[in-house]
Amino acid sequence: MSLIQLSVQHGHTFDEAKKRLETAVHEIQSRFSTLLRQVEWSTDRSQVRLEGGGFWVEMQVRRGRARQGY
Repeated sequence: MSLIQLSVQHGHTFDEAKKRLETAVHEIQSRFSTLLRQVEWSTDRSQVRLEGGGFWVEMQVRRGRARQGY
């Protein structure tokens, strides 16, 4: 099984990032509803798992401070 991990610094507050995650998941659900079998949210809605036939995707936003430089 392939596993890809991707981290992106978004520059938004934690609450704004959670709202954007929720918006993205709603868009995915509307566009690809026939591919999705299940969507599971964490209680604070900062993590979500989307499952379909032969795949799953987990996404989360985390609290943290922005890194300076590389």
